[in-house]
Amino acid sequence: MIIKQRTVPKELLILRYLDKRMKLLEVDRLEKLEKGYAGELQWDYLMTNGLSSANYLMMNDLLLTNSGGHTFQIDSLLLKRKFIVFEVKNFDGEYFLENNRWYTIKKVEIQSPLIQLQRTETAFRRLLKDLGINIPVEAYLVFVNPEFTLFHAPIHSSPRSPLNRQLELH
Repeated sequence: MIIKQRTVPKELLILRYLDKRMKLLEVDRLEKLEKGYAGELQWDYLMTNGLSSANYLMMNDLLLTNSGGHTFQIDSLLLKRKFIVFEVKNFDGEYFLENNRWYTIKKVEIQSPLIQLQRTETAFRRLLKDLGINIPVEAYLVFVNPEFTLFHAPIHSSPRSPLNRQLELH
């Protein structure tokens, strides 16, 4: 059961309104936000249709702050005997990994979504500890776009790696 629905991000709403009234200088930002939000909606659809609503609680689009003052965002958080953090990406095109760095196929380095996920997972664990909640946490990086390809992903790295874990929700 979804107990917190996803809402359109405020920045996206503002840029949408401005785009109708003037020529935006931040067209790339608007497109990136639209694409990201579309990917999150696609994820919501897949999760809603793929899980029995009686067996889980899902919260989307959370903005949280732990006792260290670190504010962080979680795309989707599922509770089913454990907390499962999902970082949803709507990347398209071809990417590759080299020395733990992420690149487009044209060799342009991008920020690692794994580092983003690990920071979110760490901040969430700290929040749970602050609240005295002792429930296991897993984190997954989800690519929803069928036009996404990742080359050179490690096959035999740490089983804790979000690139290598398989989600089991029994």
